[in-house]
Amino acid sequence: MTPFPKFGDRKNLRRIGRLDMPGGGQVTVQGRHAYVGHMEAPAGTSIVDVADPRRPRLVSHITIPPFMHSHKVRVRGDTMLVNYEDLRRPHPEFTPGLKIYDVADKAKPREIAFHRTGGRGVHRFEPLVRPATYTPEASAATALA
Repeated sequence: MTPFPKFGDRKNLRRIGRLDMPGGGQVTVQGRHAYVGHMEAPAGTSIVDVADPRRPRLVSHITIPPFMHSHKVRVRGDTMLVNYEDLRRPHPEFTPGLKIYDVADKAKPREIAFHRTGGRGVHRFEPLVRPATYTPEASAATALA
C-alpha cells in the first residue's frame, strides 16, 4: 500500500502560472474563465481568464462591504451566483442572501437579482439542479424556483 503523502507533498505537480490575489474560497471553472469567491472583504468575487494557464489575467472583480464575506461562487452558462454571508459578527447593515449576476460580459458582471434569506446568509448552494437549492446558516435546504 502506498503511504499517505505528507502535508504539502507536491509529487507530479508543477507551477505553470500565477496570479496574486486575495485568499480564495471556492473556485469554479467554466470554459476559459475561473470564478473565485474570496474569504475576506473587500474582496468579493473575481473573474479570471485562464485560457493561457501560464498567464492568468484578472478580468473583473466585485467588491463587498467589510462586515460580510462572499466566498462561494457557482456559474451556469452566463449566470453567476454568489453567497452573502455574515462574517462572524452581526452587523445592522448586513442583508443575507444569494446575489445573481449576468456574466455574459465577463469584464462587466451585472447584478440581475438578489434573493434575500434569513439568519446569517447563504453558506452552501447548488444551482445545477432545478430548482436551485441553498442552505442558509445551518438550517435545512431551501428551494429557489
